[in-house]
Amino acid sequence: MHYKIAVCDDSDVEAFAHACRITLLHKQFEVGKSISEVEQLLGKGFIRTHRSYLVGISYMKSISKTEVTLDNGEKIPLSRKNYQAVNQAFIQYFRGDLQWEFGT
Repeated sequence: MHYKIAVCDDSDVEAFAHACRITLLHKQFEVGKSISEVEQLLGKGFIRTHRSYLVGISYMKSISKTEVTLDNGEKIPLSRKNYQAVNQAFIQYFRGDLQWEFGT
């Protein structure tokens, strides 16, 4: 089965086993791709918060040392390794310093 989605509707991606679960604004579905493959397909506008998670930067509401909270209240793990990059991207995006292009 093939899906065509608007990347701007994608809030987060979670990897497990040999697939990824993509969460859209109002539904979820699974794809048989690795998180690295999905990350390449999505392009800029998404950031790896943890080895098993990608988050749409525009859906981030807040960030702590251990997790990212999305606009919908969902909490996504944030690894120590990725904290600095995620924090910088979050600050730059919300300051308007970065213009993210989805799917590029």
